[in-house]
Amino acid sequence: MEQRMEYALKYVDRGEDFWSNVIFCDERTFSTDDNWVHKIREGSREAEQESGRVTAGLFGWMSAACVGELTDVGVGRFNGNKYVKILDEVLLPSVRGLLFPDATPFYLVQDNILIHTSLAVRSWFHEHPEITVLPHPPRSPDLNPIEHIWAAMTKKCDNYAIGRSGAAVVNSALRAWEELRKPEEQARTQSLVDSMSSRLNSVLDAAGGHTKY
Repeated sequence: MEQRMEYALKYVDRGEDFWSNVIFCDERTFSTDDNWVHKIREGSREAEQESGRVTAGLFGWMSAACVGELTDVGVGRFNGNKYVKILDEVLLPSVRGLLFPDATPFYLVQDNILIHTSLAVRSWFHEHPEITVLPHPPRSPDLNPIEHIWAAMTKKCDNYAIGRSGAAVVNSALRAWEELRKPEEQARTQSLVDSMSSRLNSVLDAAGGHTKY
């Protein structure tokens, strides 16, 4: 709770101009069981089949302006080196292409699992000083608007017939993600990011506790 309070106090007065320069990213595991979405955990992200369930790990990002890129994290153990590859080959090129060209500075929100703070990842960010990683507090999904994008994506996937393979799970997730990138859907991201001040005020009101978000 202390870290949530510190974060809220530091950023609660930042306006929409600040938050419009923030990229919110996250990893998520999707599966074919009845509970379609599971928070991705450290360790293996390999698509696997157990008692008929198939899962696959994905990485995505969003901003106030748009829903960004979604990518399959691939099979095998998800570690710092694999995350660096995603940052270098997916996140940065797509952010540069869609929002912040050349070396325009921007902020990044990611959760603070060990993979994200590994030496390889810290070294990568050191080589990219134009990116400032915000000190997102642990166990704070209510302070990352991309959670609502995952929820909207899951709802769309509920309408799909999903095949029983890792590739089918990924394809269904990509299909839903692309629907969320349509122009008529873009007001959603602006509204979500505009809610950051309200989210942080709610944290302060709850003395660092969790909020309705």
